[in-house]
Amino acid sequence: MRSLIVLILLFMLNSSQLAGCDVNIFALFSGTSSNDEFSRRTTEIAKLLQNLGQNFSDSEKSGQIIRQLMQKWIEFSNSYGQFPPEWAKADTRWQAKFADLADIIGSMQKNHVSDPRQTHIDAIKFSRRLSYLYEYMPMSRLARFLMHFPADFDSLWTSYYDQNESLLRSAAREILKNTESLPDQLPDEMRSITRNFVFTVEELHRIASSEQPFKTATLYLSLSAAETEFAAINQKLTELSESTRNQIESSP
Repeated sequence: MRSLIVLILLFMLNSSQLAGCDVNIFALFSGTSSNDEFSRRTTEIAKLLQNLGQNFSDSEKSGQIIRQLMQKWIEFSNSYGQFPPEWAKADTRWQAKFADLADIIGSMQKNHVSDPRQTHIDAIKFSRRLSYLYEYMPMSRLARFLMHFPADFDSLWTSYYDQNESLLRSAAREILKNTESLPDQLPDEMRSITRNFVFTVEELHRIASSEQPFKTATLYLSLSAAETEFAAINQKLTELSESTRNQIESSP
């Protein structure tokens, strides 16, 4: 009961962050490259996705945002789909990633009036998978470690919507392993920012390991709360001073 109450409170306190995608993680991935053209344009797309998430239930506003999003995506895809940045040329799945993103954005365009909830789901999925384009970009040790989590959440939410217990359990084990290692990526004085996230993922893992986890009322809450807590960590990391970031990135 205590776990349920805490999860509900976390969800209510942080629900505004669930409205859109986690823009901050793109800044963390880009680091000192945040002003290059590729990073600037992915961040523009991420901000539009965030705006869409905040307005997905308003068909008029969501339609306007999706039109802007489609225009930005077409321009971005034309620029980079066939001509990746130098650091991405070793990515054998580069074009497949673009094809997957194109399918998702096509679903958003198709469903935004008839099924705004699915549009919201697709917008956040698109955001997670947009981060996959950064896989081969040079980045700091911490940013490289954070890359695990969009994929973890993507697997968890896929398992939830597909009602796939095997995938749910394996994804819960994976995110628990990564979450337990996250505090070690930070200086001692900063590890406290992970406390709520660690607790929520532990609760998520407990639920995923139970019998018939999809019949529990708390699975959706724990998933939502965990992703919200992760976004909160990324926001705090982007707000750090440059000297503190350098300390994290240079630590062994």
